[in-house]
Amino acid sequence: MKIRTAALCLLACLLSVPLFALHPSAKAPLWDHLREVNAQWEMQIDDPTLYQAPIRFAHEAERIQLHLQLVEHILRERTPAHLTETQRQNRLRLLDHLREYRQAGIFPRNLTLPERTPFFIDDRGTACAVGHLLIQDGEAAFAQRIHDEMNHAYIMDMPYREIDVWAQINGFTREELAWIQPGYPVQALGMAPLALPMPNDPVNFLYHDQVNDRLIVGGEFTSLGGINASGVASWNGTTFSALGGNLSGQIHAATVHNGELYLGGTFNNATHNLARLNNGSWDFSTVYTGTIYALESHNGTLYAGGDLTHTGSALVQHILRLDNSSWISVGPGFDQPVRALKSYNNKLYAGGFLQQSGSDSLAHVAAWNGQNWEAVHAGLDAPVLTFAAKDNALYAGGWIYSPQSSFNQTFGLARLGTTEWEVMIADSGYDYHSYTNEGKINRILPLGSDLYLGGKFAASNFTEFGRDVALYTPFANSLGPIAMPNPGIDMIAAYDGYLVVAGPFVSILPNSLDYLAAMALPTSREEPLGTKMALTAYPQPAGEIVRVQLPGIDLRAPEIQVLDVQGRMVSLRTEVQGEEVVIFRENLASGTYFVRISNEMGGVGVSRVVFQ
Repeated sequence: MKIRTAALCLLACLLSVPLFALHPSAKAPLWDHLREVNAQWEMQIDDPTLYQAPIRFAHEAERIQLHLQLVEHILRERTPAHLTETQRQNRLRLLDHLREYRQAGIFPRNLTLPERTPFFIDDRGTACAVGHLLIQDGEAAFAQRIHDEMNHAYIMDMPYREIDVWAQINGFTREELAWIQPGYPVQALGMAPLALPMPNDPVNFLYHDQVNDRLIVGGEFTSLGGINASGVASWNGTTFSALGGNLSGQIHAATVHNGELYLGGTFNNATHNLARLNNGSWDFSTVYTGTIYALESHNGTLYAGGDLTHTGSALVQHILRLDNSSWISVGPGFDQPVRALKSYNNKLYAGGFLQQSGSDSLAHVAAWNGQNWEAVHAGLDAPVLTFAAKDNALYAGGWIYSPQSSFNQTFGLARLGTTEWEVMIADSGYDYHSYTNEGKINRILPLGSDLYLGGKFAASNFTEFGRDVALYTPFANSLGPIAMPNPGIDMIAAYDGYLVVAGPFVSILPNSLDYLAAMALPTSREEPLGTKMALTAYPQPAGEIVRVQLPGIDLRAPEIQVLDVQGRMVSLRTEVQGEEVVIFRENLASGTYFVRISNEMGGVGVSRVVFQ
């Protein structure tokens, strides 16, 4: 069976290869950025002192554009005197094409290879700068041959004599063409530090304070971004600032009410669970006994939900509201903890582990209509951990499995419909998988018609693999991976055009990053070429073998990959039997795995496989 070694080893090495690339957003000398794009700068420039000014770029495309602009300018000035008039005109004509190519700003993308790598022509048919020049000069067939035979090679490593002949006709040297040709970093995993230096300890909480236009950052750190800040800080898009003095404890929730910032969680050795920023200092208080997990300002009133109990005679359990300076009951409360609150369409929605309010039965979600708690349709089949509202739609995120120790998949992500909750990501096997039995979605960030999701899950499409954060496109029912963190991400937020992630990670491949990182928010994602379909695997969960059905798919030369939840390749014996691929477990440990199968026409599909 045909297996490409490089493709099979790719994800296996992602977590073990030390990659410390200079990210485009890092402030560094221009010379370092140029050498990052193309090492030929060292061979072409004798005096790099002209390129020492510090600079940062919004994204990789901007950095490549400047590289090409400078190379083009220098090559025009360096036009050799010995060239014939024909060679001179050809050289200037192709440099004009290079300028047009650079100005368009559409470059090959690297979705698969962890290191900066040339792509002569990528999966969309986008050529690199040298490939573009060949195509513009009527050499499209030769450019395609290079793509087919040496797509990831540098010009200096290509054995084709035709390159030297073509270069001479057009007044170039091979070395000049090599200088033009960039390498491309892996695109899907392109995150950078939010500020340098990075936090000295983990960050685990983020909140976009839209009222005051700032990002609230909480965690175990005592300094970040070069300033002293213990436990909590704010980010204004440029710099960090300490916020309210030291904050000892764990932040779980935040909201702005009557112009004041409130934080909920456990503070000061669990003696308090609420903090209010009052004239630049924290005022601490306690809302009954326990942990606050959710805060929401609804119709002018502040609500707190969590694992909150009272040992006195009051009926209040897990949900309270602030009346003047006192916390009072919101109906009979709930029998189990609240994890999420959201004001939507003049109702307050509560989600969590709740099953009952007074004598009324609920299923993990309820709505307060101002008088009592009411069921929301038939409810949801697992605990709710987060809500989000956007464009007349309410979304709920929560457990992916219930109970957590089972493989019984539950709603994960749902949208409130007119008569029922609509589960948005079905177990179609190709785009969404939990990587542990504790899989969950704990943050939803709407962006246009798409949703950014954060939590504990693995996501895979036909060319990418990632964990804990992904972009969900409802129209296509697809989940696009965004990052490969090591070890993981706890929280996501959107701020100032960036997606910000926080957690215990010490790298987000291919970059070494600690605890806090960001990337520019894309407005759309392009899908790779090739036929795409969901694959059916059975039995689920599987014992010693699992069968993957591929009805009607040409399997004359399939490529079969089995990956674990960390993206590492697993070596297993496979056989094609009719319209099925049979995978033999052998000594493979119990857990969740992914099977990718493709043919010569492109991606066929991906399926989740669970071995007992």
